Amino acid sequence: MQIDKDISQRISIARIVMIFGIVILHLPPHQPLAEVGQDFFSYVRAFFSYGVFRASVPVLTAVSGYLVFKFALAQQPRLLLKKKSKTILLPLLLWNMPLAAAIFIAQMYHLSDHPFSAQLYPFTLDAWLDGLFGLYTQPVNYPLNFLRDLYAVCLLSPLLLLLLRVNFILTVACLAAVYYWNLDGMLVIRNSMLISFATGAMVAWYAVDPRKLDRFAWMLFTLFIGFCIYLVLFKVENREGLRMLAPFLIWPILGKLAASALGNHLVRYSKYSFILFMSHAPVILILWYLFGKPEHGENSYLLYWLTAAPLSLIIAILMHKVMTKFSPRLKGLMLGER
Repeated sequence: MQIDKDISQRISIARIVMIFGIVILHLPPHQPLAEVGQDFFSYVRAFFSYGVFRASVPVLTAVSGYLVFKFALAQQPRLLLKKKSKTILLPLLLWNMPLAAAIFIAQMYHLSDHPFSAQLYPFTLDAWLDGLFGLYTQPVNYPLNFLRDLYAVCLLSPLLLLLLRVNFILTVACLAAVYYWNLDGMLVIRNSMLISFATGAMVAWYAVDPRKLDRFAWMLFTLFIGFCIYLVLFKVENREGLRMLAPFLIWPILGKLAASALGNHLVRYSKYSFILFMSHAPVILILWYLFGKPEHGENSYLLYWLTAAPLSLIIAILMHKVMTKFSPRLKGLMLGER
C-alpha cells in the first residue's frame, strides 16, 4: 500500500523537525518550570522546552500509529513483532550497550562521581536488563525511553484492532479508562503515548483523510503557540492537554511546510533523523562539558543552547556517512535497516 506523496513528505518533515526539537528539549541542565522568569532567555528556553517541543513525542507517536494501521501490521502480529523488533528493539539494545559498558567500568573503578540513573556494578541481570531495555525505568541512554514505550504500544496494536472492530465508542471508553487509571501500569511508562498512537491508528483504520483539517492550519498552529505561551507564563506543570491535542494542532501546518522550499530541504535531511535521535544524548552532554557550563564564560550557555542541536545534527550526518562507507551492515543494524 502506497502513501500519498504529500503525506509522506509531512511524515519526513515531522521526523526531522520533531527530533531536532527533542534534542533542544534535552539540553542540560534541567530548569524547573517554577524557576523560569529570571530573564527573557529563560522564558524563550522554557517556551521551547516546556511548550513547543513537548509536541514532538505525541506527533511522532501518532505518525507511528498511522503507519502501523495503514500498512495493516496490526492484522499480522507475527510480522509486526518481527518488524518492530528489528526497527525499534534491536537499535534500542545496540545504542544502549556502549553507554552501559562505560557506566559499568566507571562505577567499578570509581572513575566518576556522576549520579548515573542505573547502578550497573556489581553486575546483576535485572539491573542490566532494565538499563538496556528500560523494563521498569528509563534506559541508560535516557532519551531512548521513547523507543521503549513506542515498542510497547506497537505490540498492543492487535488488541487495539480488536476493539476498533467491535465499536468506536467502546474503543474510546477503554482507552480513556486505561489512561485515566493507568491500567497499563509499567507496560507503557508514558501512557499518554497510547492515546497518541491510537489517534494515528484510528485515522488510518477509518480511512479519514489526513488533510481534513488543512484549511484550519494557521488557526490551529496559532492556537498551539498560544497554548505553549500560556503553559510557560502561568507555569502550568500539567501538560497532558498539550500532548493530547498536539497531533491535531501540528499536523495541518506540516502540509503548508511540505509545499514550501524549506519543506523540500527538510525532507532531504529526514534520513538523518533516527541517527540524530539515537546519538544526541552523549553528544549534547559532551558539548555541555566542553563549552556550555557557566565557568566557560558569561555567554557560554547561550552559545551552547543556540549551537548544540545544529552541532548534534552535523555529527549525526558525519556518523551516518562514515558508517555507510565503512560499515554499512552495522549501520543497518543500528538504524533498524532504515
